[in-house]
Amino acid sequence: MVVYNPASEKKKSESVFLLGELKKCDLLRPLTDDQFDEMVAVAKRQEIKKTEFIIKEDEDGKEIFVLENGRIEVSYYDEDGTRKKLKEIDAPGADEFSFAFARSTFGEIALVFETTRTANIIAVSDCTCWTVNRDEFAAIMTNSNKQIYIDRSTFLRKIEFLNHLSDYEVAKIAHVAWDESYKKGEFIVKEKEQGDTFYIIKKGICNVYQKSGKEQILINQMNVFDHFGEKALRQANETRTASVQAVESVVELLVFHRDDVFRLIGDINDIYPERPVERIGNTTLQDYVQEEKLSIKDFKELKTLGIGGFGRVVLTQHQAKFFAQKQLLKEKVSDAEIDLEKRIMKNIKSSFIVELIHALSDRDYHYLLMEPCMGGELMALLQTKKHLPESWARFYGACTIKAIQFLHERKIVYRDIKPENLLLDSKGYAKLTDFGLARITEPGEKRWTVCGTPEYMAPELFLKSGHDFSVDYWAIGVLLYELCQGEPPFNDPKEVIKGIKHAKFPVRITPGGKSIIQSFAKQQASLRLGNLKNGFEDVFKHCWYSSFSWDKLNSRTMTAPWRPTLDHETDTRYFSSQ
Repeated sequence: MVVYNPASEKKKSESVFLLGELKKCDLLRPLTDDQFDEMVAVAKRQEIKKTEFIIKEDEDGKEIFVLENGRIEVSYYDEDGTRKKLKEIDAPGADEFSFAFARSTFGEIALVFETTRTANIIAVSDCTCWTVNRDEFAAIMTNSNKQIYIDRSTFLRKIEFLNHLSDYEVAKIAHVAWDESYKKGEFIVKEKEQGDTFYIIKKGICNVYQKSGKEQILINQMNVFDHFGEKALRQANETRTASVQAVESVVELLVFHRDDVFRLIGDINDIYPERPVERIGNTTLQDYVQEEKLSIKDFKELKTLGIGGFGRVVLTQHQAKFFAQKQLLKEKVSDAEIDLEKRIMKNIKSSFIVELIHALSDRDYHYLLMEPCMGGELMALLQTKKHLPESWARFYGACTIKAIQFLHERKIVYRDIKPENLLLDSKGYAKLTDFGLARITEPGEKRWTVCGTPEYMAPELFLKSGHDFSVDYWAIGVLLYELCQGEPPFNDPKEVIKGIKHAKFPVRITPGGKSIIQSFAKQQASLRLGNLKNGFEDVFKHCWYSSFSWDKLNSRTMTAPWRPTLDHETDTRYFSSQ
């Protein structure tokens, strides 16, 4: 039986031991001394009896272990179910020979990545271990004030009244909101009073009353996420039209003052009450749909282009127009998420980004109708060729760079660069697609959500230390490596933390190619190519692109290295799911 002891004050020798062993762990090397000290402070002791499992293969991992005393065995299960021993490890100091070849820390991947264990760890003798779990690590890596701000922003994202605000606007007003509590029977606002505050219910139930003669008439009851006082955001000293009273023992509210909201995001009347609409040329999508009286039934499904966890992508037709119709199952994606994706894409008009043309919904699905790129995914081409010549990688890298430049100039961080999200059009040009992880972000602002494709995620994402536009520069470096080498440079977070300088280049590559990959994928975000003083100009002037014509690329007069052979507009030969 594993005996678990809660965190308590440690002996100095135990703290020194833990600090030393944690600092030897490659994955944790970027941490500050304060962060290491906090890990030591929250570490808990576990006593494990001989023959007991400390870690079981294929179980979900949630903690790092530091072996203080005892001996452990590392093993795995063979295909026939038998357990195969890989090695035994002693605690530090127990055996000089053993210590020279083994660390005392294990399971550290679980701190930064939700994954199953890849081996068994079994106590060969009675053992003493120290543990820190993922939640504790996340709390250490994220400042408590930041966490409050994140939780508050997440809460605000669920408020329908605020759906039209960007993430940045929500983040700004989250900073100036404050909490208020009311006891049962207390009035929060009273009819006919003047007010400049807006309220959102975080906990509890409130009754809404209006006067009818001398009586108070109950006209509504509000619950969590409901809000009141929004008129105060539109006009100063607005007269309240109803009274609101707490009816549970404790009612908790998030409160905003009109002056704070106005100072941070401007006049609320510029945003409300009308819903922003997408446009096609000079005609809004809503006008187009209303004029044509279009619904999803008006689009004929031709062939399936792809299937994923969110739903599927289908080639559809309306009259003489063809669309790549992305179907998003409503139970898999929130309205707020899809609204944000549409909002980001509606203003994007770039030769290097797939264009959103239509947006519709029915009871079960959201539909994004986009321009079809019938050359298929860049990943499919890469898999066919195994790896690409540098000249090809240079071209597809340039298309990606121009797409990311376009987004960054509009304060959008993309966060999901990979060959699967680059589609090839009929001329062979690569276009960026899928904006599910993209977010509007101000220069200097940090984002905290851990997201992306693991092989392409920058170190700061795994370490939960906050990230910005520079994660896209890192991912461009990884993309160029994969295009040239045929596989990503990193297989797990530990390799990401160690950095690109430790990655091997099995396929021959020029010094310029290696240089630009390493310049994009620098460990320190502020030093990455594209993130320096001259921004993208440094990318355009890099030696690897010295003979490349960016003007021809921009004008689409450059001949792509590969061009799809298409017999007609509905030729889906470059898509595997048909």
